[in-house]
Parts: sequence; structure tokens; C-alpha cells
Amino acid sequence: MKEEIHFVLNVSLRQQLPGWWVQIDVVSVVNRNEFRPDVGGWNTRPTRQQRIAPIINSSPPPLLWIEVTFNKTNDRDNALNKISYLQPYCPNTEFVLISIPFGSSPFQTNPNPGVNSVVATAPSADRPSSAPYLGHWAVGAGFNAVQWHKMQWNGHIILGCGACIYFNDVLTCLL
Repeated sequence: MKEEIHFVLNVSLRQQLPGWWVQIDVVSVVNRNEFRPDVGGWNTRPTRQQRIAPIINSSPPPLLWIEVTFNKTNDRDNALNKISYLQPYCPNTEFVLISIPFGSSPFQTNPNPGVNSVVATAPSADRPSSAPYLGHWAVGAGFNAVQWHKMQWNGHIILGCGACIYFNDVLTCLL
């Protein structure tokens, strides 16, 4: 399910950011350590050598870093710890964490299909307890400056890079 969300976000972001290089699971070197964002976006594609041998040639971190987790303590906390570690070394990177429900309970279908998407309002400083939800760290924002959004049908957020994350893209994968 997470891989399906990676794919959907990758396709959406490639359409919205045509000059960017948007990829899934690409090696990036941060503070001499290897990391892989679930979905990453670079406004300048890394060099051929960085793409072939990213560790030896220090492939740069993306300017947009997205992690997708299940709303389980270990999975979610690993992603939060990764973002907390990376932020000081990636001052120009915008981070997004998407947490989805874990389990077999069916997810409610869109009660208003075909309705235009609206910007999600009223972000919270407190992480929602139940998924799906999204955390957004703007470029240069400290780890505690995260804005949490409960993901609901027909909503989206606008990222600092100018792209949107459409909640319907993610929620449709949960059906």
C-alpha cells in the first residue's frame, strides 16, 4: 500500500513540477550517511555520476523529501527520527510525512466524488492520533514547527516548492 502511494505521489509531482527530477527511493548522502526518501524531488537533476554511484559521488539530498509510514509506533517514529536527524543537514529541504492506517478495516469512500479540492485549513501543532494524516515542515523550519493536517477527502496542501499534495491521491490508495 505504501509503494502505491509512493507511485501516485511521484506521478502527481512530476506533472506539477515539470523542471524537477522526482524519483522514488533514490540514495542521498547526508552527513556522510546513506538515506533514501520514499519520494524525493530535486530542482536540478543530480549528475550522471551521482546517479550511477550516489555514495561515492555524494548525491545531494532532495529539496522535497516525503516519507510514507503506517501509523504504528515503530514505523512512524523511525520516519520522525529520520526527519529530525536530517533537518539540520538539509536546510533547503522541505519535509512531508504521510501516515496511513495500519490494519484491515475498510476505508470510507469519498462521500463527494467530483468535488473540487480545497486547501486544507486549520493545521495543528498536535499530531492526530488516528491516521491518515500529514505532517509538513517548511524549508528552514525547526523540527517542532511541523504543521499537522488530518487528511480528508477533497482537500490538499500547497507546498513551498509550489506543488500540491492532493489528499484524494493518497486516500484512494487506502480503499
